[in-house]
Amino acid sequence: MYQPYDELTSIAPLTFTMQCGSNTLALRLIRYLQTFDFVHQDNAEVFVVFDSPRGFALTTLSTFLHRPAHLLIATGCQRPEYLHDLLDYTPDILIFQGDLERDLPNTLFKLLSGTQLEQPTLPPTPLSPIERQIFRLLVLNYSNQAIADITLSLSTNN
Repeated sequence: MYQPYDELTSIAPLTFTMQCGSNTLALRLIRYLQTFDFVHQDNAEVFVVFDSPRGFALTTLSTFLHRPAHLLIATGCQRPEYLHDLLDYTPDILIFQGDLERDLPNTLFKLLSGTQLEQPTLPPTPLSPIERQIFRLLVLNYSNQAIADITLSLSTNN
């Protein structure tokens, strides 16, 4: 059975907050993490966003008023543009390779212990951040005028 670092289990408390678009998956992940002595509670220092269904993370992150102390995003999506969009929210770590559920406890332990986490190299994207934003707005059915206003605002702020 997979075991995260035993020497880190003395860190207290091992608390996290999780958002997931699937209640069934969220409950399963919370129960799984509880087997490693993690405690799910509101407003914990570590905020986990599990991107299920795909697209949930971007929608959720866009509603944040303040960035949590530690942000961990897990997604199964491999699209470079989407991964770069998620990185725009400056997570402490973005898990997008390997077994997301299996890797979650170990990554949380490292994050809580202050271990420097190395971000995997992302595939390149030919799109600029503003171009990615425009495509997102098109998908969300924004009007041409709204897209122009937002794009102008983004380009003058950068």
